[in-house]
Amino acid sequence: APTPRMRQGDFSECDPASANYNAVIGGSCVVPIVNGVATDIVAVDHNAKSLMDAVIPLPNNGVVGYLKAPSTPTNWRQEQIRVDQNINDKTTVFFRFTQDAWGQNLVPALWSGDSYDTIATPWQVPAKNSVFHLTRTFRPNLMNEFIVAYGNDPHVINVAPGPGSVSGNILKPSNWSVSPIFPVNATLTPANILPDSSVSGGVPFSYSESFGQNNGYDSTLATWSIKDNVVFTTGRHTLKFGFFGLAYFGHSIYNYTDPQGNFTFSGGGFPGSTGNGLADMFLGRITTYQEGTPYNYNTGVAMGGLGKDRERLKQFEFYAQDDWKVTRRLTLNLGMRYTVNQMFHNIRTNPIIDVDFIPSQYDPAKAAKIDASGNLIPGSGQFYTTPGNGTVVCGTGGLPSGCVYPDRFTWQP
Repeated sequence: APTPRMRQGDFSECDPASANYNAVIGGSCVVPIVNGVATDIVAVDHNAKSLMDAVIPLPNNGVVGYLKAPSTPTNWRQEQIRVDQNINDKTTVFFRFTQDAWGQNLVPALWSGDSYDTIATPWQVPAKNSVFHLTRTFRPNLMNEFIVAYGNDPHVINVAPGPGSVSGNILKPSNWSVSPIFPVNATLTPANILPDSSVSGGVPFSYSESFGQNNGYDSTLATWSIKDNVVFTTGRHTLKFGFFGLAYFGHSIYNYTDPQGNFTFSGGGFPGSTGNGLADMFLGRITTYQEGTPYNYNTGVAMGGLGKDRERLKQFEFYAQDDWKVTRRLTLNLGMRYTVNQMFHNIRTNPIIDVDFIPSQYDPAKAAKIDASGNLIPGSGQFYTTPGNGTVVCGTGGLPSGCVYPDRFTWQP
């Protein structure tokens, strides 16, 4: 981690000509070059200070060392209730409900690979499961079993300051003055979260701190299932017939590039760099910047934020089986099952996010052009943000939902 002097924009510890020179770090630290002149002192931009105080800790193990072993307990609780009822001598029923509460404060942040413990991820999974089971014996040789069940384990994931954060605050201050690429990202959660950042090159440390998709991430995995089984015994045959149905209703995010932005300061590789990554951050001399948004395929307009999808999947199965006691020493288990799947697909109609590419429908002359830097030129042709020129929305143009044709030959033993 940077020294307290470096945090003030003072890089004299890197300068062999300075009385503050520190030989421990001097060999790996570059004195910043500003406007062609080496200088020990650089101004610290207020945006950079907010970012630094939020995600870069103070050294606690030598000159620039940082060592921490934060506590990350897992809290878990479960409640369960079950009711059994013998309705009569032929009918029994039971109902069971289970509820879990699982939670953990992850450090470093989930899905981030962060260097420090300055960003934490509170993660909650309040799962629920219920089952209704009915058994009816019509005759000594005829029984029916009916089951319906529901399960869901939603994931609620947020972001919070970690124990190593100097300011204890990961929100943009009121004077934050960096405008987003997509203006809509300034109006949606997590617009108030500071951007991701990384610093390397010309400094005796390096770091990468990302908030990931952890602010306002929530997903559900709701599943309903129904089963019915009939057992009939006659002579040497025990016949079983059944049906199984499953319906999955899920939702999650569909944009995995952080809408709050991601800055890198590498201390080189472009004109104007100081040769010192931290000094580049202080002066706002950015190596790269990346920012994400989902697009509405119908309009080509940026929606901002992470975006949500709505996923569906249905499955139906039928079976018949015969346990045939050919002799007292030989029993044959003969049966067949047939499966019908409604393939996994997204049902959100605005925007449609299930698309595929059909090469035969692509015309290179209609493609968007790029400039000398490799950037797309707006208005120069078909953009990837709307369907067309080979990009087809699933469920249209002859494509099935989810762009996957279901397998009809699903007989199985």
